[in-house]
Amino acid sequence: MRTNVIHTSTTHSDSRPCLTTRRGLGSVGRIATTVVLALIIIYTPQASAQKIFKPIRVALKAKKPADALKEVQKLEATCPTALRPKLLDYGMQACIRLNEGLNEKIYLKQAYDTVQFFRTIYDIFDYALRCDTAERALLAETGKPMHYQKPHAQTLRKYYRNLVAGGRFYFTRARYGEAIPFLCYALDVPRSALWSHEGRKLRRTTYVYNAVMLVRSAFMTHNYALARQYADIALEDTTAARRSMLAYLARSAQMMDDTEAYLDYLKTGLREYPAEPFFFTELVDFHADRNEYDATLTLAEKMLQSDSTNYYFLMAKGLSLMNMKKDLESAEYFKKAVVADSTHNDTYYYLGTALCNVARSVEVPANINSAAYKSALARQREYYKEARSPLETYRALQPSDAKRWAPQLYDVYFALNLGEQFAEMDEIVKTLR
Repeated sequence: MRTNVIHTSTTHSDSRPCLTTRRGLGSVGRIATTVVLALIIIYTPQASAQKIFKPIRVALKAKKPADALKEVQKLEATCPTALRPKLLDYGMQACIRLNEGLNEKIYLKQAYDTVQFFRTIYDIFDYALRCDTAERALLAETGKPMHYQKPHAQTLRKYYRNLVAGGRFYFTRARYGEAIPFLCYALDVPRSALWSHEGRKLRRTTYVYNAVMLVRSAFMTHNYALARQYADIALEDTTAARRSMLAYLARSAQMMDDTEAYLDYLKTGLREYPAEPFFFTELVDFHADRNEYDATLTLAEKMLQSDSTNYYFLMAKGLSLMNMKKDLESAEYFKKAVVADSTHNDTYYYLGTALCNVARSVEVPANINSAAYKSALARQREYYKEARSPLETYRALQPSDAKRWAPQLYDVYFALNLGEQFAEMDEIVKTLR
């Protein structure tokens, strides 16, 4: 600001300077200087803002919001802290106008860029939140009151549905990585101080559904920490989605080596959804991997009390008994499992193998002429004979898995004295060696 100072000289007739007048003028000068300095201090930020933001204002006035946004982005790195809230508000206003232009095309049923439409929605929220952060920093540092909080809160309320729609747009197209930023804001903004300024609460069902979409999106992009961050909200869901949430969160905990949480999610899932194989089989596998077959047997028996024909419960008991060297008992449960569901190929293999193990365990006396020898040999042959059918079925279903069925059928054909079949199996076993 330029200040023009007019100098005047006052003297008496004897040409001697008047000391009183000079002192008075000196005081006035000092006061004037103080006022000028004060005005400079007060008005310099405003003058600076006028100059800095002029290109933005010109672009907005000319209805060129894209140009205005570019100017905002240019200034973001260098904008003084005191002016930063204003700059970010300009960014928000530019995004609103861009969105309005796209929205008008939708209304007029003209071609428009869907991705750009949702991008502007996201940016409206982004600029509003950053503006709020900048204003709060100034409030803490200088005590300057917040100017944008209320109008921005009202704006975010207005565009919230479109923010969620953006997240759903990407989510339903399995573009999970692109859905995440929208869904994070959809969950974080209503919990922010900016949103709470309005004092109105979002419908809980809407909020929970957003969390469900976010947990799935995070899991599908292997962002397990993010999935768990919103777990409590997603688990408020009471629809069928809750079952999937428990499964995603169990697997996420497992991937993060949080065994305690992993088991908790599995146990909750099994308790609430006993017919869902995932939770039961994961728990069984967890204990089986640690050779804790007593635990797998106990779990299977407990579940069979509520559903005696469940395939997975029957298989779990059969495998537990088999690993505990109780092959004859295990074979009975494998038979029941085949009846419960004949579509699982492995059941035939385990049934045949269990019966082969029983046959091998028969003690055949050394004296081939004794009645005991003949009785034992007959019992052994009966078990091998019984094992033949499920093993041949497994071979037919899984012809490439010779490493499993060939050794078993080798013993079966040898014991049953089936020369042609044995010769074939002998050649197959040789190739495996």
